Amino acid sequence: MKNFFAFLLFAALSVGLVVVLDQRIEPVPALGKLLNPFGGFWQNAEANHINYAKNLQIAGLEGKVKVWYDDRMVTHIFAANEADLYVAQGYVTAQHRLWQMETQTMAAAGRLTEIIGEKGLDSDRYTRRIGMGYGAENSLDSMLAHPQTRLALNAYAYGVNQYIESLSPAELPIEYKLLDYKPEKWTTLKSALLLKYMARNLSAWEQDFEYSNFLTLYGKTDLQNLFPDFPEGQQPVVDKSQWATSQPTNEKENSNSKGSEKANSKEKGKIAPKLTKIAKADENPQTTGWNFQPTSIEKPQQPYLPELFVPKINEKPNRENGSNNWAVAGSKTASTYPMLCNDPHLGLNLPSIWYEIQLHCPTQNVYGVSLPGTPSVIIGFNDNIAWGVTNARQDVMDWYKIKFKDHKKEEYWHNGEWKKTTKRIESYQLRPTKFGEQPKMVYDTVVYTHHGVVTYDNNYYQDQTKQKQGFALRWQAHEGGNELVTFILLNKGKNYQDFKAALLNYSSPAQNFVFASAQNDIAVQVQGKLPIKWAEQGKFILDGSDKTHDWQAYIPAAHLVKDHNPKRGFVSSANQHPVDKSYPYYVFDGHYEFYRNRRINSVLDTAKNMTAQSMMTLQNDNYNLAAAENLPFLLDNLDLNQLNAEERKGYEELLRWNYYNEGKFLAPVYFEVWQDTLCKMVYRDEYDTTKFPLPAVDNHNIFRALKDNKDLRFWDIQSTKIRENPQLLIRLSFMEAVRKVEKWKKEIVAKESRLYTWANYKATSVQHLFPPLRAFSEFYIQNGGGKHIVNATSSRDGASWRMIVELNPQGTKAYGVYPGGQSGNAGSSYYTTMLKTWEQGNYFQLLFLKNGDTPDKRIVFMQEMGNK
Repeated sequence: MKNFFAFLLFAALSVGLVVVLDQRIEPVPALGKLLNPFGGFWQNAEANHINYAKNLQIAGLEGKVKVWYDDRMVTHIFAANEADLYVAQGYVTAQHRLWQMETQTMAAAGRLTEIIGEKGLDSDRYTRRIGMGYGAENSLDSMLAHPQTRLALNAYAYGVNQYIESLSPAELPIEYKLLDYKPEKWTTLKSALLLKYMARNLSAWEQDFEYSNFLTLYGKTDLQNLFPDFPEGQQPVVDKSQWATSQPTNEKENSNSKGSEKANSKEKGKIAPKLTKIAKADENPQTTGWNFQPTSIEKPQQPYLPELFVPKINEKPNRENGSNNWAVAGSKTASTYPMLCNDPHLGLNLPSIWYEIQLHCPTQNVYGVSLPGTPSVIIGFNDNIAWGVTNARQDVMDWYKIKFKDHKKEEYWHNGEWKKTTKRIESYQLRPTKFGEQPKMVYDTVVYTHHGVVTYDNNYYQDQTKQKQGFALRWQAHEGGNELVTFILLNKGKNYQDFKAALLNYSSPAQNFVFASAQNDIAVQVQGKLPIKWAEQGKFILDGSDKTHDWQAYIPAAHLVKDHNPKRGFVSSANQHPVDKSYPYYVFDGHYEFYRNRRINSVLDTAKNMTAQSMMTLQNDNYNLAAAENLPFLLDNLDLNQLNAEERKGYEELLRWNYYNEGKFLAPVYFEVWQDTLCKMVYRDEYDTTKFPLPAVDNHNIFRALKDNKDLRFWDIQSTKIRENPQLLIRLSFMEAVRKVEKWKKEIVAKESRLYTWANYKATSVQHLFPPLRAFSEFYIQNGGGKHIVNATSSRDGASWRMIVELNPQGTKAYGVYPGGQSGNAGSSYYTTMLKTWEQGNYFQLLFLKNGDTPDKRIVFMQEMGNK
């Protein structure tokens, strides 16, 4: 309701202000246009019901298209052919999400200066200097060369443009009015840019410069202690050796969901701690051992560059971006058929990342979520199969030190000879900030080598002492590829063979695809076009002049990590290490999940007769495995006689905690603050990131080193006279953590008038893509969870879509929810329709219609599209 109050506020302002304010000054929009009662803000207010034209004429449609809207404004499209289907998808998606679609693709293209002026220049330059546009152009070439994706992209773009052309100024989304600009024509390149936007979010977190500096400063031993490639206790996505679970699991079963339109997951028993047996590896020949001869590559004489690098490290995607997915065989479900679950963890934004939709034509009947700006369903199901994805965390972004012949940068040294560069002139149009000014143009010459784009050079730094040096980026997202055809084929898929065939086309970003079918198949595949690397290649800055440092070959598709119908009865992934140590190819990423995956495996390992309700319970599981494994050790190292009254209260709060991060609890606040304080105390002085970029240390590696009592140089705080040891650090960090918590408790009550609970400390918010629009955002979401917990809800990230699919030849049932609503218009009652349900851990039963002949009772509006 608060969004309607915002509309009323604008309506109450005097119309007399319109003429005075009808100009744009500095960052303020043209307020006259905004307040204009005939075309301004309040024209975007929508009724509490869906009210579109019942008959819509669109030139070029080959037949009639039915567009039905259900009670959550989910769109169900029924078309006679694929072209009409994608035209309609483009039209209705733009109708609800146009500003979001355009803004995200403008950001991906490095064109924010055209909207916000010079303030966007640094971001735009870096975006282009990592080759976002270059990669999108290469991918578009691949997509337009394929008949299915060419048809889909062109039809989708046509539908978007039909909607844009139908808009009057008064009907423009409110963001265009606030920022005072108009949408431009949609192109197929924009869809390609959106796919690269997601690739950047999921694969552009790396620490090559940071690892190189650490190795040079501290040496290999400390590097291996704090940054092991394969942490002890890790449970990979696919393990061909042995795997064990010793984590909490399900002690009693939950009842079946009754299939109501809104399935409640809060009436559930907690998943309680219990030790389980060690399970032997699957002995099925399909899934045991690596039955192939690995491809070999040439190794270098000098694998590292022993230098210190001080580039201007730009902001990186959130390294916690991840997800959970799993598929359970019929042997473990009450229905005797497989179930599949997926909850991708991404930024919590409004408009929502996903757009829920059903697409039906003679070649497909698919339901799930799409990315606004691209055709097809990305995560979803049909009558026969279901699929979901998590980030595979593969290192597909490497940096090369380049030596240029001279300041002209027309040649660079490689493999004993000077090779030619190519150059790309990037132009930026800076929107004026004052009324009457003309746009300013800025130009940037970007150099390309065979490694890739030279992101960092003296032109970027304005440092003329380094005219002959640069750092080039090799990124799989530059290579082209046709990821879209993978999703189009999955939308039509009928069985495991179709799943495998669809994945052959997928290259970037690497993903863990989980699969289930009504034929009782389950599978997981770590999919991507992955370079073959020698040990530690790409972990550090590479020598751009040495051909053995090049990407020499790719892992053959037949050698990729996969598992099909394992004996344990389930497959799962949660951004952990993809494979066990016996895999013959080098696999690396700087941040593998360590806790969520083991919690999920432990529950699924012993579960029986699982239902949709069981899956809801697991997706919303708040058990803090990191606390369960580490808090007893920390508490044992406290001397109670040295604690003051406040510290003793904190100690007692932690002592009686059951390790669940429920939103109403206080104990999770103490643990979160304590572990963060401890880990930062370990390396806050000698580990000085203000001088050189250094890698972020995962907390579980610090806990392991503390427990092992290793003699690390980082234990000692150099500013003190004594030499600290692990036990003293634990005590000092606890006292500091309690002080921080006590200060926060007073502030949250005094400043925010809120209780001091985990939910209010975590302060989860779902924010509008344009941050100044706080009235269009939601703050202090009251739920539990946290980092490294199955319910991975943190301050700005969380489950962007929860989906549970019960496959059955007699008819598939599914449940889902996301933190937002179908409409991108803050004045619509469908802007945050699902947020409260998501916050409470509840679900909607998804309306998966067999055809467009007879509408279900949940259909509230029917529209028909036809040719003019």
